[in-house]
Amino acid sequence: MSAEKLLKDMHQTKGARFAAHQRLTRLHDMSGYTISIISFFVICISVFLVMFQQEYSPLYGKYLTFISVAISVLIIILSLQDGSKNNLLRAEMMHNCAREVLAVYRELSNVKDPTDKDIQEYSRRYQGIIDRYPYNHEPLDRELYLYDQYLKNKRDGRPVEEVESPRKEYLWSIYGMNLVYIFSPAVLSLVPVVIYYLSRMAIC
Repeated sequence: MSAEKLLKDMHQTKGARFAAHQRLTRLHDMSGYTISIISFFVICISVFLVMFQQEYSPLYGKYLTFISVAISVLIIILSLQDGSKNNLLRAEMMHNCAREVLAVYRELSNVKDPTDKDIQEYSRRYQGIIDRYPYNHEPLDRELYLYDQYLKNKRDGRPVEEVESPRKEYLWSIYGMNLVYIFSPAVLSLVPVVIYYLSRMAIC
């Protein structure tokens, strides 16, 4: 392996793992917001059932009670899933790994005319860092790094090949299902009301 190839590998690894740190941290924060907002909806439904029990039909009350219980179970499931994924721990490990790789990368970059022995030593240290951390970054994180490099090179006026933006996949990985969970309690609670008024309008 040449020094250029080793430097490129290290640069990509540390870049992808810095991207993974950022993505996993945001995913952890978003998951926390999601559970908090859904819990708020459950409390609101429970208060509504008590305060306005004379204002709605018994059937709608039973429906809201079912929705409240179902969402409470969903909160438990999401909390268990979020805990088992260890996103914050994984993010910290990605960041620490990237920093260690960056240190070795800078050392090798400052070596003038590295010998085969130097390359083998730095390759061994690089592989040792990778092996020390149990988590690996996702393919999306590498795509984020490559797209970031593409944008930097394009701004600097360097010749570049077009790279497709992974922005949609990135946004979905963080906000997609979380937004579905956030809006589902409100949508499920209002569906019978909307159906009722639509049927009244159709009759009129």
